[in-house]
Amino acid sequence: IGSDGDVTLTQDLELQHDGAILSFGANDDVTLEHQHDTGLLLNGSRQLQFGDSGTYIHQSADGVFDLVSDTEIEINATTIDVNGTTNFSGAITPASADGAALGSASLEWSDLFLADGGQILFGNDQEITLSHNADNGLTIKHVGTGDGIEPSLTFQAGDTDIAINDVLGSIFFQAPDEGTGTDA
Repeated sequence: IGSDGDVTLTQDLELQHDGAILSFGANDDVTLEHQHDTGLLLNGSRQLQFGDSGTYIHQSADGVFDLVSDTEIEINATTIDVNGTTNFSGAITPASADGAALGSASLEWSDLFLADGGQILFGNDQEITLSHNADNGLTIKHVGTGDGIEPSLTFQAGDTDIAINDVLGSIFFQAPDEGTGTDA
């Protein structure tokens, strides 16, 4: 402990008093305080740094926590629970191509919000796009050039015993918000 390493502990340091405080710095400007039944309270710098890597946890004056790293932050956990809104900048990517799913068969997302002009790109080469045409609709496009390269839309039924008059797919045109009393 100390800038020259002039103080060393050869045994475990154990503070057994509720409210025990460890103070650091010439003016005790950084403290680590035991809070009964709630954990440890770091006062002063509002920053906890790990090694010389530039990785640290910082709490701003308005209470927001930032986990900052010069390189990568890896979290090895089976489940991470995040409550509330989470803000991102940049891309959120899987560890490898086709390496992660968004949701699962029993834990589905509820809504997907895309901005004007937003796209969903399909395939390893992103050759099929579903694009939002602002205030107009959706466009399906095959981005490849040349003859015989066009988008297709296929309806498949899982029915294993097709009989006459079975419907294999349908397209319905509806106006569910129609309010004048006529057929929607």
